[in-house]
Amino acid sequence: MREKYIAKVQWILMFHFLITGYQVQARSNEADLLAMISPIYVDSSAAMGGNGVSWATAFKHLQDALTLA
Repeated sequence: MREKYIAKVQWILMFHFLITGYQVQARSNEADLLAMISPIYVDSSAAMGGNGVSWATAFKHLQDALTLA
């Protein structure tokens, strides 16, 4: 019984080491960081709902790109 408990504690400690709260927060901000270092595409003839990542998915309005930047 004691060995099972110790093994579980070690696994929890290992899991905490592998994925800390800081890393989870960093991953959640990854899209924002990529947007900061990547060009943001705007095309007035684009369809609504684009994300600005490429010409195929360009923002329709400049204000959307400025808000992201």
